[in-house]
Amino acid sequence: MQLRPYQTEALDAIQREWQTHKATLINMATGLGKTIVMAGMVERLFPLRVLVLVHRRVLAEQAIDKITKTTGALAQLEMGMSSVNMYQPTMGGQMPRVVVASIQTMSSRNDTGVARMEKFNPLDFGAVFCDEAHHTPAAQWRTVIDYFTSGNPKLRVLGVTATPDRADKKALGSVFDSVACEYDILFGVNDGWLVPPRQKLVQITDVDFSGIHTKGGDLDTAELAAVMEQEKSLHGVVDQTIRQAGDRKTLVFTASVKQAEQTALLFNRYRPNSAAMVCGATPEIERNRILGDFREGRTQFLCNCNVLTEGYDEWSVEVVSLARPTKSRALYTQIVGRALRTQEGCISGLDDAEARREAIAMSAKPTATILDFEGNCGKHKLVCTADILGGEMPEPVRVRVRQILRSRECSTLDALEQAKEEYDRQYKAQQMLKALADRKRAKVKARTSAYVSSVDPFDVLDIKHVETQTVRGDSRRLTDKQSKILLRAGIDPSKRSYAENCRVIDEIISRWHDKRCTYKQAVILKKHGLNPNMSMKEASRALDGIFGKRR
Repeated sequence: MQLRPYQTEALDAIQREWQTHKATLINMATGLGKTIVMAGMVERLFPLRVLVLVHRRVLAEQAIDKITKTTGALAQLEMGMSSVNMYQPTMGGQMPRVVVASIQTMSSRNDTGVARMEKFNPLDFGAVFCDEAHHTPAAQWRTVIDYFTSGNPKLRVLGVTATPDRADKKALGSVFDSVACEYDILFGVNDGWLVPPRQKLVQITDVDFSGIHTKGGDLDTAELAAVMEQEKSLHGVVDQTIRQAGDRKTLVFTASVKQAEQTALLFNRYRPNSAAMVCGATPEIERNRILGDFREGRTQFLCNCNVLTEGYDEWSVEVVSLARPTKSRALYTQIVGRALRTQEGCISGLDDAEARREAIAMSAKPTATILDFEGNCGKHKLVCTADILGGEMPEPVRVRVRQILRSRECSTLDALEQAKEEYDRQYKAQQMLKALADRKRAKVKARTSAYVSSVDPFDVLDIKHVETQTVRGDSRRLTDKQSKILLRAGIDPSKRSYAENCRVIDEIISRWHDKRCTYKQAVILKKHGLNPNMSMKEASRALDGIFGKRR
């Protein structure tokens, strides 16, 4: 099996982590070959058996197909009516080395209450692989994983996912002890394994998301569907998708089945026989026919609700129309990933990142367009491509990317680079200004400290010294606020008694209320033989004259 360099690195990293951890995770963007990595690990674990857990039939079928083709190992399905006999060889004499099972099937129970997973002996497996591992914190997954790990102390667990962050904030750390490696979309694009995304922010007039509540970390699905199912929203999405997509193959993601149906109908009204729709209730035979028509180009627009976000691999998709705005980075990453696969064969045999990027640029699919529909978002911060490509960048950079993408047509990476350069320039300028200001303040403080040390505030302010009588045991001290008033004026409170300090503070406050010049101004005026009790405006003019400033 021919592996890409980063896939070999991932396998090495997994085995290193397994030396000290029982369960490790890899984060690998859609299109970078998570299933291929699992197949590679099946080879490395020979002759140990492997259990692969999935949550959808399409993922099970993909795992069986790729593992069988790339390793030659016998992989069998445990799902629904399909059942694996671990101890009976096939007609070809092979014993099953890989069991691919759905999490729903394994946790189901028969009439006597026995879970289907219990037909398997945990000691028969060397490892459990969890596909789309961001689902594993769910109770159903935990129950199955715990059954196998508790029954086999030597068992190792591997999780593979493109989206390690969950909208509901449940931690993957509850299942996995470590992260072996991370290869995100930005890595895939920069290294020439994925096509670069170009985002188009489309404003739909009068569509208002501001009243939608947040539920589970994302926009409330029912409330979002109600907004997107409105006539003006439907026409806005369809009209702009047709304009922006041209003749390119387009996946449309919706918030509800009803919205998917209505959107497909509108596409066909605008452009007859151009669109189809699939949802969870679409019969398997019908779904396969619809997906086949889309793959062969007999339909251009494929609308779906919660069906094609995971496990759908069709490289010819060039446009994603996000007709369901989201606050979830995990969901957004899954959706965008559907369009980032390269044209089949265009980068085969190329060992250099620059050569791969050039091949992609010259191919039939040089970029992927992501259409994000915006309305009045209110307090909501909707996710865009800047958040998945520049997730570690400061928030001002990502905000600037949005502004750039609204103002001109360019790739998200170009916008990100421009925003980062602008931010760096502004940051450096701010740091320089701050350093200059700090040096200036240091000099001013030094001058003030030396200047006021020999000045008597009673003399400057023309007030009489307080006649004080020392009282044994008198422990009165100035408050922090009182001390700050004196220090701000350049007066050292330690040079005088509590009563004297209070008298000076009273005079400083009185001058402020009467709008007379400040103490610092009075010091300079007194030094130059001028009246230290003039108003602030008069003092300002007098000081300008002293220091030669023109008004």
